[in-house]
Amino acid sequence: MKLTKIEIENLYGCMNYSINLLNQTFLVGKNGAGKSSILRIIDAFFSKKISFFQNLNFKKISLF
Repeated sequence: MKLTKIEIENLYGCMNYSINLLNQTFLVGKNGAGKSSILRIIDAFFSKKISFFQNLNFKKISLF
């Protein structure tokens, strides 16, 4: 499965993301912007770590 886009609503109660994933996608931002959280979400999805999502504060996550 190839992931082409990720959308996250209300991560930690305040962050919204819509990221198109190309052959190479770089996540750049200041500390606390959510870069590592986005990578953890992608990892948990592909690793089928359901408990990760149960402990994460978000409204909606969509992976395409």
